[in-house]
Formats: sequence, structure tokens, C-alpha cells
Amino acid sequence: DNFIEHLWISFFYSHNIAPEQDIPIVIQINDTLCCLLRDLRALLENSEIDSDKCYHCSQALIYTVMVMPEINWSAPMPDVLIKVLGLIKNNIRDKLTTQKLVDYPFRQFLINYIRLEAKFHNSSDL
Repeated sequence: DNFIEHLWISFFYSHNIAPEQDIPIVIQINDTLCCLLRDLRALLENSEIDSDKCYHCSQALIYTVMVMPEINWSAPMPDVLIKVLGLIKNNIRDKLTTQKLVDYPFRQFLINYIRLEAKFHNSSDL
């Protein structure tokens, strides 16, 4: 009754599976995963599905699986590269110059830095 033969959850992660990783990946189900699977199943079987709870339980399940010793991840892509790829994806029909690709992540970094500095200097909790 508590057995779930297949469960598919789609997600994006900035790391890729390491080239030396055996495929398919087989993980051992531990007590933590059993509890999360049981909780998720109960949430999904509820007639009034609470999508926020399902989302957070699914996230907990994904994070737990991602740190399993059976999975070897490659190094993450640098944040700047992720931002440039996002810029290309979101502006696929526009003319993107090299200068625009170089400027974009740095400009975003400065904007975020300035926002953080402003929050830091205006905080009354310090």
C-alpha cells in the first residue's frame, strides 16, 4: 500500500550529471525518502490538493535526492554564464552584439550590488 513504483518530477538544476555517472541512476530508498514520498502521496490523493504544500514537499524530495551519494554532479556553470545563456534565450530574435553579452551580466551584478548596499545602509536593525 505504501509502495510507489514510479514517480516523475521534472526540475531544472544548473549542474549536469558527471560524465562518469552510471546511467540509469539507481538510488537506495532511505527513511527520509520514504517519509517524503508518503507525505507527497497523501497530498496528491487529497480531494482538495494544496498546490503550495505539494510544491514544497516535491522540492524537499528533489533536494534530498540531489545530495544522495549515488549521484555524481559536475561542477556548476558560473552564474555569469547562466545569465548570458538566459539573455540569449530571452532575446533569440534580437541582434545580440558581443558587447551586449559582456555588459549584461556585469550590469546585473552592479544593480544587485547597489540594491544590497542600499538595503544595508538603510536598515535600522544594524
